[in-house]
Amino acid sequence: ENELRSVTKSYKADMSRVEESILSKETALATEKKIAEDKHSALEKQEELNEQMRTVIKTLKVKLDQQTKLASDHEREIAGLTSQNITFERKLSESAGNYSTELDQLKVEKESLQHQINS
Repeated sequence: ENELRSVTKSYKADMSRVEESILSKETALATEKKIAEDKHSALEKQEELNEQMRTVIKTLKVKLDQQTKLASDHEREIAGLTSQNITFERKLSESAGNYSTELDQLKVEKESLQHQINS
């Protein structure tokens, strides 16, 4: 009977150790599962952020393209205005030259008339 008690006690101790081992492994497995779920959630959040960044980058690229086109248009406008300005300055210079010539002629006529009046 003592032997039976001893075997039973040993069996109960073995079973207790097995149960503790099972509980420990279940706890470790639950912890690993929670870590995996957290990592999965973090990856999903990162993918959302990546998608948002891709959208922002696309938007910025469109805006950059628009600004580049606008700058190009402005450069063309400036070149056109510069050309018009050069043409205007040339015409203005020609007109000033013509007026100067006419003014010189009028001065000569005035002097001639003054000379005639004085004579």
